[in-house]
Amino acid sequence: MTYTLSQLVSRLEVAEAHNHKRSNGETTLVEHRASRGQNITANIEMLDVSYDEERRVRMSASTLILNALWYSSMTDRYENVVEAYPETFEWIFRNPEERKQAAWSDFSEYLRSGSGIYWITGKAASGKSTLMKHIFDDRRTRNYLTTWAGTNPLCMATFFFWNSGTTQQKSQKGLLRALLHQVLLQHMDLIPVVFPAEWASQYSAKVNQTDRLSFSWSLSRLISALRVLVTQTSLPVNIFFLVDGLD
Repeated sequence: MTYTLSQLVSRLEVAEAHNHKRSNGETTLVEHRASRGQNITANIEMLDVSYDEERRVRMSASTLILNALWYSSMTDRYENVVEAYPETFEWIFRNPEERKQAAWSDFSEYLRSGSGIYWITGKAASGKSTLMKHIFDDRRTRNYLTTWAGTNPLCMATFFFWNSGTTQQKSQKGLLRALLHQVLLQHMDLIPVVFPAEWASQYSAKVNQTDRLSFSWSLSRLISALRVLVTQTSLPVNIFFLVDGLD
């Protein structure tokens, strides 16, 4: 990572100088007046890198990590859950005090100003997954969460467990890869923060034109990455996770 950091700094400095020179029409000839009154000239030997090329290299390294987190069945369960009939789950956004026997906490208020976990439970086949999909798709959810996020960017991510699905669809690894992929896809600047070692490896491989490295995600590595994501301060972002099927 130290080696990659030195590569990155050097390339950024040269790329920035190249971009500045191009925009101002300056040459790479530098004149320095020594104490003896002599004129000393030297040609700056530029690395073969431009500002745009450096951006492409960094983006390529980030994209490779995103692709490694992705798997084909990541959204299958969500897409297969039937959509709710109109008005079926309108009660979730209403004030529970409107009912004589309120049995739930005010969900809309939780979205606007709450924190922590809102837990939804119910009997098997009672429609919990349909409700969860309805919540995630309903525009009011994002509107209320935008109020909660305030001036920070809002990021929403979801995962639907499926006990009859693939290993990824019913495992913690699958959950973490899906959530990390969705958040980092929306905020790619966080990839070097959340996966510094992996990003450094891919960056160096790209710069040195060597073979790209493959990934084998361990549960502990994914948990560590999620902890970094939710505690980092490089990019303040309010994250809302909706997870279905934890039972």
